[in-house]
Amino acid sequence: MRRLRPAFVIVVVLFLLFSASAGAIWAIGAMGAPPEATAPATLVVAEETRGREEAPEVVEISREISENESRVNIALPTEIVLDYTYLPWNLTLVNRYNVLPADFEVYLSDIGGGHYFDARAADSLVAMLASARSEGLSPLVVSTYRSIARQTTLFNNQLNRRLEQGMSHDDAFDAARRVVAYPGESEHNLGLAADIVANHYRNLTAGFGQTDEGIWLAQNSHRYGFVLRYPYHKQDITNIIYEPWHFRYVGVPHATTMFQLDLVLEEYIELLKLNY
Repeated sequence: MRRLRPAFVIVVVLFLLFSASAGAIWAIGAMGAPPEATAPATLVVAEETRGREEAPEVVEISREISENESRVNIALPTEIVLDYTYLPWNLTLVNRYNVLPADFEVYLSDIGGGHYFDARAADSLVAMLASARSEGLSPLVVSTYRSIARQTTLFNNQLNRRLEQGMSHDDAFDAARRVVAYPGESEHNLGLAADIVANHYRNLTAGFGQTDEGIWLAQNSHRYGFVLRYPYHKQDITNIIYEPWHFRYVGVPHATTMFQLDLVLEEYIELLKLNY
């Protein structure tokens, strides 16, 4: 992972934001998983070429923050920043190098539309969507929490498609992994990620980033604790294609700092480790 060497030291106040969630709450593993949400039949899913190869037009986002949004500094004890397992729940890093443990449990809240989200962050997601709609936009959630079984099905679909194209298994596996995370390596399995499109643009493709909804979310999601998790210019770090529809909850203090400094979660955690 690329290591950042900032000229400043970030001091952070760690907020564990627990919100009272509306609706039913499930403990996966303890009470069983909620039913899987079904994406709209018209949803178009991105292929790998939508990310790296075609170099889509990416809308430039202003990273200035309002006077009420000062850069938030987060102070973490040494033992936390040196061991991923002790990071606060909202900074849990999930990727191909950091796989969720087999006994991982997530407490989910029903946010409507057949979708479920981590109960501690569900209200923030609902508030963000409501704010966007109040400005005349039409955000549409198409995926939130996914069970490992559902993730396995999605990954195998991508893998088999590439095998049918004549790729070797290793090449097909690597290509599929860039589009759909391997089970246990997806933030959707964590319950803190949401795929959001628009009523008028139901495509999980790079073009969503050019819609009014995509631009608004990229510019404003940090105010609700979310970050655009897989930006186009950070693919070499995330190992995931450009996904302008994928937003991850990390909490307002962290999201504001990540937004202002243009950092993805891998870089942000590395920055915290370097400074403490």
